[in-house]
Amino acid sequence: MSWCLFTDGSLNPQRRIGIGIALLVPESFLETESKRIDAKEIAALTRHRRIKDTSSTKLEVQTAIWAIREFEDKSPIVLHTDSQNVVGLHARRERLEANKYVSNETGKTIRHAELYQRYFALADQCEFTVRKVTGHSDYRYQDTVHRIFHYVDREARRLLKQWLRELEP
Repeated sequence: MSWCLFTDGSLNPQRRIGIGIALLVPESFLETESKRIDAKEIAALTRHRRIKDTSSTKLEVQTAIWAIREFEDKSPIVLHTDSQNVVGLHARRERLEANKYVSNETGKTIRHAELYQRYFALADQCEFTVRKVTGHSDYRYQDTVHRIFHYVDREARRLLKQWLRELEP
């Protein structure tokens, strides 16, 4: 059986905290008519993680790593994300490794080098592919994948707001 893993992150840049969220469904779930996908059902099936000292780029990769590890026994997995960075990592791998994660311009180790190395080590261990999802589109006109992602994104934002309320003095 193949699985679809939806991941997203919601960040508060001022506090440098974010929520990473994941939803794993069987690939057959994508055959469900989009208007039959229920937001509460999706929210109930998600798992999330609170992440401190992060940025938008870092949060998306941290979330992908955590989620793939969380469900690595379910491979093969198709990872659905709106993160351009995560989507582009496989194409950048050869160049990053050849340059030993050092910037040609500055001669310094690139930001998030250790995180990218962990991602690639995971890619070597687990069977997963990555698919780009267009985020933040009007859910009324979406196919099933986009509808599911919309609800996952909404749940991440709700959980971040909840966490921020808990942190208020």
